[in-house]
Amino acid sequence: MTYSSQTGPVSRAAWPTIAGTYIICTADNAIPPFAQEAMAQRAERVHRLDSSHSPFLSMPSELAALLKGELAP
Repeated sequence: MTYSSQTGPVSRAAWPTIAGTYIICTADNAIPPFAQEAMAQRAERVHRLDSSHSPFLSMPSELAALLKGELAP
């Protein structure tokens, strides 16, 4: 990243123009699924993993496969 991208003012939010994806972690003990569903309402795509709060630790292979699918054209 450039220095200016880290220090310059933000001109606009990206979420209205860039499609978002939200992964609901159904076994999350920190944020219950109903709260995650509320947070996911702006996302274009929503996926579910039977994962704890940190899927990158509890289900790294499954998360990687899901993200790879999101990035594929």
